[in-house]
Amino acid sequence: MAHTLSNYEEALEKVKKMGYLSKTSMKEQEAMQKLMENTMEKVKQHLVKGEKNKLQVLKDLLAETVKVVKDAKDEAKELVQITMKTQSKASGK
Repeated sequence: MAHTLSNYEEALEKVKKMGYLSKTSMKEQEAMQKLMENTMEKVKQHLVKGEKNKLQVLKDLLAETVKVVKDAKDEAKELVQITMKTQSKASGK
């Protein structure tokens, strides 16, 4: 999850520098980043609790984490594609 967050942050920074996304789109991307950070913090907190956790709570948290990571990977791929398209258009001018 930390690796996915790192990749997402890197892709988001590249897009920010290019100024390609609208303010609304940028807010959505930043919300995804915040969601990943919050989910990672939840996982850390539950791991600290150890055996005090209930199995169903851990299952639900794992399912949520998997969904967030999958969504973030997809978004990061799209951000990378945006930067590649923007760079190729800029070099063609």
